[in-house]
Formats: sequence, C-alpha cells, structure tokens
Amino acid sequence: MAKKILLVDDDLPIAHIVKSVVMEWKYEFYYTNQGNQALVLAKKHKPDLILLDIKLPDLDGFSVQSQLWDDEATRNIPILLFTAHVKLTEPHGASPNVVGFILKPFDVNQLILKISSVIDR
Repeated sequence: MAKKILLVDDDLPIAHIVKSVVMEWKYEFYYTNQGNQALVLAKKHKPDLILLDIKLPDLDGFSVQSQLWDDEATRNIPILLFTAHVKLTEPHGASPNVVGFILKPFDVNQLILKISSVIDR
C-alpha cells in the first residue's frame, strides 16, 4: 500500500513541484490550498505525512496543526511545516505532531530527504 502525503499550500508553483516529487516516489498525493479543507482531508485519508504551509488564506498553518493535534483521529499524523520565515520555526518546534520544518525556497533533494526520513521511519 502506497504511503499518503497531504500538501497544504496556497502557492501553486510549489504545489506542482511537490506533487511531481511525491508522484515520482510513488506516494499517494492529496492537495488543498485551504486550512479548513486540510482538516477534512486529513480525517478522511489519514495521510502518513502532512506538508503544511504556515500562511494560508483561511486558517493559518499553526491553527491547522493545533486542531489536528486536538483531534484523536488525526493526532498522530506527522507534520512538516513549510515557511519562508526562519524565526517562525523556533517557538513551534515543541508541538508534538510537528516533526520538522522545510524552509522556502527549498531544495528538491532536501525535500525528498525530509519526506523519506519521516515516512520511512
């Protein structure tokens, strides 16, 4: 059974890059650009990893992360946060379901390493 990845990001070029990387590695791929929709998709598909942008148009990534943690059905899904702001990685590193950060702009090889380190553990 293929591992599942949910990408939550409102930057379409980034979504296309991530999708091509994820599909090349034979992962199932789900995508939304809305925080509220991410909560629905996470509960429905139970992804093995969520790549979560911090700045979203409706519900910010930290709120999404917090709500995922508060819901027993999604609590154990690991999250890699996407951010262009290095300082934002500091205070939220202790969140139990956040397993790391991907700084934008990102290197595709680093993205693959981060994803596989979480999914293959």
